[in-house]
Amino acid sequence: MSRDPNISSSFLTVLVLYKQRLEDSPAYQSLSRALNGQSRKGLLFVYDNSPQKQTVPATDIWNIIYVHDSSNPGVSRAYNQALVCAQQRQKDWLLLADQDTIFPIRIYQFYEEALLRNPLCSVFAPTLVDVIGIVSPFTLRLGSGKRLKKSVTGKKLLTELCAVNSGLLLSRGIMEQTGGYDENLTLDFSDIHFFNALKRHTDHLVIVDALCQHDHSSGGKDDVFSALHRFAIYVQGARRMGHLEDAERMYWLRACLRAMKLSWRYRSIHFLRSVLSFNV
Repeated sequence: MSRDPNISSSFLTVLVLYKQRLEDSPAYQSLSRALNGQSRKGLLFVYDNSPQKQTVPATDIWNIIYVHDSSNPGVSRAYNQALVCAQQRQKDWLLLADQDTIFPIRIYQFYEEALLRNPLCSVFAPTLVDVIGIVSPFTLRLGSGKRLKKSVTGKKLLTELCAVNSGLLLSRGIMEQTGGYDENLTLDFSDIHFFNALKRHTDHLVIVDALCQHDHSSGGKDDVFSALHRFAIYVQGARRMGHLEDAERMYWLRACLRAMKLSWRYRSIHFLRSVLSFNV
């Protein structure tokens, strides 16, 4: 695949929405600022998992492809549909963005510079931070992500580091080789499973010299009903990962630990009851 110096002609930016207007998305706002002033419009693929369809705004910055899916299948189907779009539009690169990630003004330049320095690499990621610290990249231990204490940049082994989905820049070719994302992993563990697939096709990822602000799901405190719904999705993902990796007991223990933590935080035993449905 060619490395077109005009970033807006070779990237497909992918934004997944849920119960948020496109104009209100920090990712959309920050990426629009970053792209503003480029000689061509960017191509933005919006996959909206919200219950209600929305009207996308008119803009001189983007050509927007909008897909609404009220069934809320999660991020994995959105990324796979974006891959199909990239194939149809002959885009070489897919930039994945969570709706609440704030990207720096020079994010596209950071990616372009990293591409030029690492012409054989297919996986790039920025550093994401939240109110606690570094969210991504992270190390993986017994199927569990562990935060880094210090930021890193440059070319790294995939056996050493993983990255969350938001901010990933992936070549279309590497997504095609991996077969895309597992759509049964709607949210939790989708990044870990995808990186496990990446390891069969490439050895490295590049951490670009860019810092993004990220609203990570573990960073705040929802009401108990929202937290229970969110935990049910987590348990579903853990069950699927246990099956895929033949490690049901390990992922059951992870779910139990999270259930105990949430039970203490919310003073509710319903989290522990939910995890009992996880058969090992």
